[in-house]
Amino acid sequence: MKMHHLIFVVLAFTSCDSLRTFEIEQKSETTVERGTIVEQLVGNMGFGEFLNMDLSDNQQMKNNDAQKEHIEKASLTLLELTITQPTNGQDFTFLDSLEFYVESNKNPKKRIAYKDTFEAGQKKVQLELENLELAPYATDETMDISTEVTGRRPDNDTTIEAILKLEIVAK
Repeated sequence: MKMHHLIFVVLAFTSCDSLRTFEIEQKSETTVERGTIVEQLVGNMGFGEFLNMDLSDNQQMKNNDAQKEHIEKASLTLLELTITQPTNGQDFTFLDSLEFYVESNKNPKKRIAYKDTFEAGQKKVQLELENLELAPYATDETMDISTEVTGRRPDNDTTIEAILKLEIVAK
């Protein structure tokens, strides 16, 4: 009798879905137009590729044979900004603060990353990350990542590339 229980336990254990962990990378770019010394920069920076993100279309999800309904956990592991144009003479000191937020149809807007200190000469910055479980957002129909920024307009038209990385745990 005990042997039957052991076989059942082994079969039940081997038939459970195994979890896999992989990374998703999403890039977006925006251009902040130059302004006069007194022109303030307030509002959204406009990283368009981060709006209406549908992870069903993501290549890394497809490569891992995962659908967004399979996502058990999702966490932000990197949010990095790089000034790509102009190639010299421009840094992030035109910004006073920058915050990134996530929201979806079924989930409220929450801050996921921020930075409020920008050193002279920095053309690449990593934002501080909030410890927020993103699976409820990632499994929704679409997930929006938006920004709130304060500062002044830069001396030059400035193109910024953003790289966002998510660690996904899926069935």
